[in-house]
Amino acid sequence: MPHLLLLETDLEFITAFLALARQLGFSAVAAKSMQDALIRYHQKVPDAIVLGPGSGPLQERELKEKIGDAAPAIYTAARPGEPAAQAQTQLRELLERLRARHRVGHPCSSDCSPDAACDFAEFIGRSPAMQKLYNEIRKVARTDLPVLLIGESGTGKELAARAIHRCSTRSEHAYVPINCSAISGQLIESELFGHEKGSFTGADRQRQGYFEQANNGTLFLDEVTEMPVEAQTKLLRALENGEYMKVGGSELHKCNTRIIAATNRSPSRAIKDNKLREDLYYRLGVFPIKIPPLRDRGEDAILIARHLVDELNKEHGHHRELSVASLEKIAHYRWPGNIRELRNAVLRSYIMSNTDQIDINLEPGRID
Repeated sequence: MPHLLLLETDLEFITAFLALARQLGFSAVAAKSMQDALIRYHQKVPDAIVLGPGSGPLQERELKEKIGDAAPAIYTAARPGEPAAQAQTQLRELLERLRARHRVGHPCSSDCSPDAACDFAEFIGRSPAMQKLYNEIRKVARTDLPVLLIGESGTGKELAARAIHRCSTRSEHAYVPINCSAISGQLIESELFGHEKGSFTGADRQRQGYFEQANNGTLFLDEVTEMPVEAQTKLLRALENGEYMKVGGSELHKCNTRIIAATNRSPSRAIKDNKLREDLYYRLGVFPIKIPPLRDRGEDAILIARHLVDELNKEHGHHRELSVASLEKIAHYRWPGNIRELRNAVLRSYIMSNTDQIDINLEPGRID
């Protein structure tokens, strides 16, 4: 699912952008300041950055300077001072173009019934292990229970989180993913719950937290065991009472936010190592789901590899395919890095191939 970052100050435009982007199958976040934009950029690099009517050439230039050569494409959704109706039309036209460019599929409709076929288009796999996963996602999506996704790095935990959200009754509301390991311990509480103006040095305005952004929707906490234990205490309180307090504030705020958390650690080991509060684990682990490693998925590795080659062929205009020897290697390799490692191996071998027969290279290039 392509990911978009919006830089805009107007709340009405932000709300319209997030709703339309997710309706069209994007994941999306918004930032009201350049500082927020850079934080969100480094939390999850977007496929494109969109400037709203409150932004302009100066912000575009500053973004390019701060991000550098790695900056993704930057688009302008509307010009300052344009009528609201015209801005909305231009926004839809831009997102439709991006949708076509990134080949975004239709997300699961919000009325997924228990027997409906939920959208698993982002997954590639038909092994028994994946059929079990699809069934668990269908079942838990009907509820508002917290979910804990457990799996090795590169297995697709975020894909599972997005599928749960798309197939739930919350699918028309925000899906907000954050990587707990990418946020410093000093900022995590402010990021989760927001802060009041003047609550600490540099807090020159009130700020929405992720709980507020995901209200009525889903908040995905990736690598939750990397969250400081002090912040886990406040997260537990928010989960138990449905209330939170902004940093520097005295008012309790209600939240109706579903939590999906993920970890690549063994929960019992994380508890023993003081990386995860035991009471938080029992609160999050009401419905634990194990994401199977690629080595336990049989011929799914070949299906995924062929899909990746097909996508590369479309992008580069080639007609390449994996050699028979490559298919044998893929089928018998253990894939300790899971799908992420497979993707890198296919891409590396595709680039290095001089013929239409791709010989898979399972040894990453080394720089001495």
